[in-house]
Amino acid sequence: DEEAERGLEQLQAAIGEVRALRAELRVPAAARLEVILSGDDASGADFVQTFGPAFERLARASSVRFAPAYTPGDRTARGVAGSFNVYLPLGGLVDWDAELERLKRELGKTDAEIAALEVRLGNATFRSRAPEDVVAKAQRELEELMRHRERLVRHVEETAT
Repeated sequence: DEEAERGLEQLQAAIGEVRALRAELRVPAAARLEVILSGDDASGADFVQTFGPAFERLARASSVRFAPAYTPGDRTARGVAGSFNVYLPLGGLVDWDAELERLKRELGKTDAEIAALEVRLGNATFRSRAPEDVVAKAQRELEELMRHRERLVRHVEETAT
């Protein structure tokens, strides 16, 4: 059934996003969080009805709800999973000043790694002499670092407000 497969893919994406946000913002593992899913997808309420209990267990959430036009407050982590926006109101669970400093340090480190890989991949000698799989691995690492950087920038911007 294609609809069931789409639902399970959405469930997997949403759980993955919650876990990624928790890890990136160093939310204590024991903390049970409220999760708000939002979006234009009219099937969001059905998704929560169908997968809510499994989602809560696997995402370590105290609750999950769908709010089509949710406006997040301050200190709310934001992510995207498939057709949903994912919001985690974190309030006092995170030391926001310390987290902002840590994110900025990690962003600086990531920028340095990106610059080094760009220099390496921009070197014609490296590209001509290195085995194809080594060049491909460096390219994959660069792409992964760029995605990681995008998430860090988003977290820095959200944490700074």
